[in-house]
Amino acid sequence: MDCLFNPAAIFSSDEQVYFLFRPQEPCLLEVQKTDCNGKSSWFVDDAVQKDGSLYALSPFDPLLLLLPILHAKRRQTAECAGAFLSLDDLLYDAGAPNLARLGDIPHFEEKLLTVCDVTAPTPDMQFFRLCDKKVVAWLRGKVDRIVAKFASYALLAALAAGEKEMEEKLILESRRHVAIRLLGDTLAPMWVAKLKESYGLGDTIASEYVYFDNVIKRPLAASNGAGEDNKAAAAKKTKLSHGQRTLAKANKEGMKNIASFFAKK
Repeated sequence: MDCLFNPAAIFSSDEQVYFLFRPQEPCLLEVQKTDCNGKSSWFVDDAVQKDGSLYALSPFDPLLLLLPILHAKRRQTAECAGAFLSLDDLLYDAGAPNLARLGDIPHFEEKLLTVCDVTAPTPDMQFFRLCDKKVVAWLRGKVDRIVAKFASYALLAALAAGEKEMEEKLILESRRHVAIRLLGDTLAPMWVAKLKESYGLGDTIASEYVYFDNVIKRPLAASNGAGEDNKAAAAKKTKLSHGQRTLAKANKEGMKNIASFFAKK
């Protein structure tokens, strides 16, 4: 493997995200590191390796990496849909010269057609321009695949356990919210907003359920005139667990409420 690069140079972001390009069977891989806060080590043959960090490499869709570049380079305005550019021009960036290696991925130009309009003045020459409608359709495909296999993902299994009392429509909407939240880690806010809009998701969904300890929990019953029931519900609401009390005392500066992830932009 070679071609280690940090896309922060492309995105002008302070967040450090690294990728490797695998030359054999060309593929883009995301690099993630776990270090257990320096409290782990490795036994290698007859010696102990003090650094117990573990690097995990996982396939990453190159179109997600290119999306902000494609958006910027089309130079769209209110009067113009933007410019068509060649593949070489799209993959050229002085701050990230290794970006051009993505062109080595098999059928890469076909992948671009998933999110781009194309014009071909000659049979051997193609020019590409990002298309919002195609991007949203492509992202919806990812959301729908996550939703279809929601319960099979270990990360999301705990969330599915809290859906027993929820209506089928609400379950679908909540799972779409979760899927969009996961994809949102690699997307600009404008694409998250367009994706939510395509599903008709707004602020009302956030009031139907809340997330806590990775479980979807139904809220307390709304007032319906049953005074004693409401008093009991209020008493139950004020009873906090040890974890909740600890969280309440923690320094929350810079932290976002979970409901903010579902708020309409």
